[in-house]
This record gives sequence, C-alpha cells and structure tokens, in this order.
Amino acid sequence: MRVVGMISSVVFDLGNTLIHYYTREQIPEVLEKSLRCCIKYLDENKLPTPDWTIILQRYKVLEEKIKGDKVYPMQDRLGYLFEYDEDQLLLQLCEEYMKPLSRYGKIYEDAKPVLSKIKNMGYNLAVLTNTPWGCPSSIWKRELEKHDIAQFIDTTVCCYDAGWRKPDPRVFHHLLEKMGEAPENCIFIGDDPRWDVEGPRAVGMKTLLLDRSGTKENSIQNLNEVINYLRKNN
Repeated sequence: MRVVGMISSVVFDLGNTLIHYYTREQIPEVLEKSLRCCIKYLDENKLPTPDWTIILQRYKVLEEKIKGDKVYPMQDRLGYLFEYDEDQLLLQLCEEYMKPLSRYGKIYEDAKPVLSKIKNMGYNLAVLTNTPWGCPSSIWKRELEKHDIAQFIDTTVCCYDAGWRKPDPRVFHHLLEKMGEAPENCIFIGDDPRWDVEGPRAVGMKTLLLDRSGTKENSIQNLNEVINYLRKNN
C-alpha cells in the first residue's frame, strides 16, 4: 500500500541536468548552425530558400511575437521562416534543425549510474523537459536512447506533448496524469530555479535544485546527492 507523502517517483529535467547541451552564451552560435542545416537541406533538394537576412528578420518577429509558456510547435516556426506548409517537409526540417544541438550533447558522468541505482531502489523514473523551440518529442526521446538512459525511464514528457512549458502547472499535471501519480509522492530534480523548483512546488511536488557550480544556496552539486536524499528522507 502506497503511503501518501512518501516518494515513489523521481522526475528529472533533461538538459543541463542529465545531459549538457550548450550554455546561454552559445545560443546565437547554435541557432545559426541549426538554421544553416535547414538551408543546406533545402538547397540539396533544390527547394527555394529565403535570403539569410529575411530569415533573421522573421526570426526576430517570432521572438517578439511568441511570449509566455504556451508551446508553439517547431514545425509552425520553421514554416513561417522558410515559407513552407507541407507536413513531411517541416518534420524533416525539424530533424535538420536539431542536428547541431544533438552534436553538442554530452551526458554527465553521474547520470547513468545514478539513474541505474535509483531504478534498482524501486522508484519510478520520469523525465520532464522543455524542448528548444517547441521541438517534436520524438527527437528528444531518441536522445535518451542515444545516451543509453532510456532503459531506466518509465515516463517521458516533453513540453510539446502537453502544449505548455515549465513552469506552467499544466505540463506537470500532464506528467502526473500520465504517470498515474500524486504530486506529493514525487520529487523533481533540475537545474533551473523557476522551471524546476517553483513550477513543481506549485503543484505539490518535492524538489531538489541541481547546481553543479556550487554557487546557489539550498542546492545539490551532483546527482549522487539525490540517492543520499532518498535514503535519508524516505
């Protein structure tokens, strides 16, 4: 019989928690590489492409227009940038756009061992992540396979699935419903104070803030501390 308030499910953020992708300072560099990959694909398939300056202008329009935590799918964004509306082509452009981001990905050394240990301790494991630019979930689920951690994860939810980004409560409720879990039986681990602490706490989940730099108060510095927390508090 499950005891209310006792942790039975451990939920992790993905980017910069389990896998490091890029820093905020690298965003312009990554963005250009991603857009160039889309252009290359269109060129190789002899499909017309807007001028680079027009693409950048449209990108700025999107950044100004799209606010808040509602998810605007990457297909729609790329369709606006490149003036296409064919579903299959836009899905392929999503794949092209994500190639540079995937190449940046490097799993943290503590991620796989900790996930394995927590799984063996009998907990349900989940990943809940915001994805760049409303990227389709299938791409990120492949990232879990690529880095050999999908085997430990029982439930994966990307913001794309719920239609809302963290910290909006709707994305957490979507996860909880999919898991069949009560919030008080979950703990959320992530690196962003707003997305990964304020968001899950607002719906009743326990939280641990991960700060690998060791500069933030009331945080853990590595994922091994999650195991220590579970042993002491459960």
